[in-house]
Amino acid sequence: MSTIKNRLKALRNEKGLTQDELVAELNSKLGDSKKAISKMTISNWENNKHSIKQDKAELLADFFGVSVSYLLGYDDPKAEYIVYEDQLAKLRKTKGITQEELASSLNFPLSLVKDWEAEKRGYTKEQLQILGDFFEISPSEVLGIHVTNFDPLDDKNNENELTSIYRNLTDYNKERLMIYAKDLKALEDFNKANNT
Repeated sequence: MSTIKNRLKALRNEKGLTQDELVAELNSKLGDSKKAISKMTISNWENNKHSIKQDKAELLADFFGVSVSYLLGYDDPKAEYIVYEDQLAKLRKTKGITQEELASSLNFPLSLVKDWEAEKRGYTKEQLQILGDFFEISPSEVLGIHVTNFDPLDDKNNENELTSIYRNLTDYNKERLMIYAKDLKALEDFNKANNT
């Protein structure tokens, strides 16, 4: 399984800081009771030789004005996130493992697994693939999607199925579905207007 690379070096470079300057900035924010951060530690973090502990990840994320998940490479604002009624909790419980065990097995932060199960966050395609591989199912099955015979010409049946799906969603997911549907419609209208 590939390791997800953190964004520390990129964030440091965006701010135009050397490792020494970053060390000085971070150590000035640490209390006297906290252990100072060394340049070697920064280098090891940037090169993924050592993982960044939670308290230091929070300090770094706060300093750079990003989320811990973004700093650690789990969130990508440019990535297309996929949101559906989540099946992760059911899959995990069927396998008989805790959230902590799942997070540890996949090298994901526990907070990410908790957010997925609380349906507060969508998945990237890469994350779905990793989860599908872990549970030995297709990525779409992680989302609760089972491939059926879809007939694009059977509007009545498709409308009934869509209505049934909508009625069984939580209010939060109903809102997400409406946003997604409106985005699709706007994109389709744009493409028609521009003959693409």
